[in-house]
Amino acid sequence: MRKFLFLLVISYFLALIEKTFFAYFTIRGIAPDLVLGLVYLYYFLTSKRENITVYLAFFAGFILDVFSSLPFGVWTTSLLVSVLVLSVLNSHFDKTNPFFIPISFFIFLGVYKVSSVMLTLFFSLFNLSSVALPFYFSLLGFIVEYIYSFVFLFICSLIIKKYVRRKIFL
Repeated sequence: MRKFLFLLVISYFLALIEKTFFAYFTIRGIAPDLVLGLVYLYYFLTSKRENITVYLAFFAGFILDVFSSLPFGVWTTSLLVSVLVLSVLNSHFDKTNPFFIPISFFIFLGVYKVSSVMLTLFFSLFNLSSVALPFYFSLLGFIVEYIYSFVFLFICSLIIKKYVRRKIFL
């Protein structure tokens, strides 16, 4: 329980940093998705018995929904669907393959983005004139966000591995 509360506080601060600080370091309006990276990293750092990633995805998505201008529930549902797809990928493929992490993160981010676009369109069915999908939802925007987020994911994984060896974190 203490670990879960710690993760909620971390996800809150990552969402706050993502929406405030990284808003000034965007590439054509795209900032790295730190909360998505936290959920992804935590999924691979925990064992199957202690899988609280679904709860983390729910509450982290809720925090992102609070900071978002999209209809409420888009980011929560997108994160939950992405974690479920990641668990299916994890059960069918070998995690020791060196290409598994980049490919699974690509699929994870893709499911996250596609589900958020689909949910935004679904919630806006009654007022389609208000839906303007910016560069953020384009294919090139997806590739830029993948590279940008994967760089931060890689840096965070190196930091976490350092602390896991010292038994300070997780």
